[in-house]
Amino acid sequence: MRLRNSKLAIVVAMLVSGPLAGQAVIQVPTDFATIQAAIDFASDGDTVELLPGTYVENVDLLGKAIVLTSTDGASVTTIDGSACTTGSELCSTISCRNGEGRDTVLTGLTITGGSGTTVVSSGLTTIRGGGMYSELASPTVTDCVFVGNGVFTGYGGGICNYNNVAEITDCEFTGNTGRRGAGITNLGSNATISNCTFLSNSGSGIANRPTLSGGPSDATITACTFIGNIAHNGGGVFNSDSHPTITSCTFEGNTAFELGGGGIMNFSDSSSLVVGCTFVGNLAMGAMFVDDGFGGAIGNLQAEGSTILGCSFFGNISDGGVGGGVSGGAFGGTSTDTCFLESCVFSGNSATYPGGAISVQSTDVVVRNCTFNQDSAVSGSSVALLGNTAGLLENCLFHPGDPISIIHTASSLIVSHCCNAGVDGVGGNFYAEPQFVDPPGADGVVGTADDDLHLRVTSPCIDTGDATLGLLWDFDLDGQARTICGGVDIGADEFDGCPESFVRGDGNDDGAVDIGDPVHALSYLFMGEDASCLDAHDSNDDGAVDIGDPVYTLGHLFSGGPAPLLPYPDCGSDRTGDGIACESYLACP
Repeated sequence: MRLRNSKLAIVVAMLVSGPLAGQAVIQVPTDFATIQAAIDFASDGDTVELLPGTYVENVDLLGKAIVLTSTDGASVTTIDGSACTTGSELCSTISCRNGEGRDTVLTGLTITGGSGTTVVSSGLTTIRGGGMYSELASPTVTDCVFVGNGVFTGYGGGICNYNNVAEITDCEFTGNTGRRGAGITNLGSNATISNCTFLSNSGSGIANRPTLSGGPSDATITACTFIGNIAHNGGGVFNSDSHPTITSCTFEGNTAFELGGGGIMNFSDSSSLVVGCTFVGNLAMGAMFVDDGFGGAIGNLQAEGSTILGCSFFGNISDGGVGGGVSGGAFGGTSTDTCFLESCVFSGNSATYPGGAISVQSTDVVVRNCTFNQDSAVSGSSVALLGNTAGLLENCLFHPGDPISIIHTASSLIVSHCCNAGVDGVGGNFYAEPQFVDPPGADGVVGTADDDLHLRVTSPCIDTGDATLGLLWDFDLDGQARTICGGVDIGADEFDGCPESFVRGDGNDDGAVDIGDPVHALSYLFMGEDASCLDAHDSNDDGAVDIGDPVYTLGHLFSGGPAPLLPYPDCGSDRTGDGIACESYLACP
């Protein structure tokens, strides 16, 4: 029921509406001149609905389970808190400080002009929540725009959540300011934040911090986008003494100009679980503590061990520190737990110190099934392991043109089942052309998001990884099963399909290497006979089927010459990546 005429009409309607009592729609400015007057009158279950316009006031939701919304959406409906209508110390545009729960909903509004609420706790005065301050309350905020709010040296230019479990979805945070979090600051808050955009804020897009009593902010951040935010540390997300889960997010063009972490910064006993995220062109100036170095994409200092799974890092830069992709603190210095990276891609990242992609210092680190492509640094183009570090690199793939992929002064380093890692012939390590689909991508530039580092069907990295590893994440970069066709691939990509198995030298596909095979090869070469598995005819594995192959096979059969190269004598796939096809081979299962 929509009520328009007067307060009396609202009261009468609610009295006579029976089952609809407490579910009125109260419209501003039709029924009440101000938003606060409508909220004062409303009861649980009501909706306060704003007509298009700009409302200059500061609003307190008073603990009521109501919906505050608009008729025509955030683009034409603004609440401007710049006038501080509730007092000079209560300048948050929206306040929830009376136990509001999920049934208190803010939706379809633009929130601007807020400068925060002054809070005194344990003798410490802080400013919190420019656009919205939520204390000991857990409202739902959806489809709202927070723009031009600021707390400067305080907490949460857009929103500050204190000791709550707020839910924030489909919101935009643009041009907000906050030294300790410009978009959202969580203080001891396990907020759920999803499908939000953080654009050009002066301060971290999201800051997860503890309360004064030490309660962490273990927020859940999903499918959010962070673009062009600039902060002292953690342009996209800053974590202190907290343990957020960050999933399916994009970090692009963010900057950290003090310690580091252009995309994410983990500090002081923080750890983060980062899954399926993309980091493109983030920058860490790292000018202060260059010996520690804090990555262009993810930086860590005095933090706990972080876990990074299925993430992509393109063209991130650490300028004045180490590790364009991931580096510092939790990967060095004073970390307390092992850090894990699995199924990640690093392409075109750079650092002015060691470790173009990853730099680890005085911390244990495990890197599994990761792909490194043309990262650059003064040394260790891909990975630098420094100090008292125990490093384990398994099933990793490095670009063959990188000068020195790994440097280490580590206390221990184990490299196994890696391609082009500087180790060959032992521990399953080997050198080969990896056969990427299109390393520079459609734009022809390495280090951009279109770099295609999937494996071709002829890649020697297919099924040559160690399948016995206890992976934390049984998926590849694309989220498909890590084990296909009974084997595990080297690198971040698990080839989607099974390469044809064959026996080298058995070109006529009869299950035996004998005189019939060189005869068949000669018939193919000079008489046009069909050959369904050319790779089987390439006995000397030189990447071409020519007269040298039947000669090689005959030498093996009758003159004691060397046997055909692998796969021989058992079935297997080509591991040399020469591009010769094997369309069909029936003698192998």
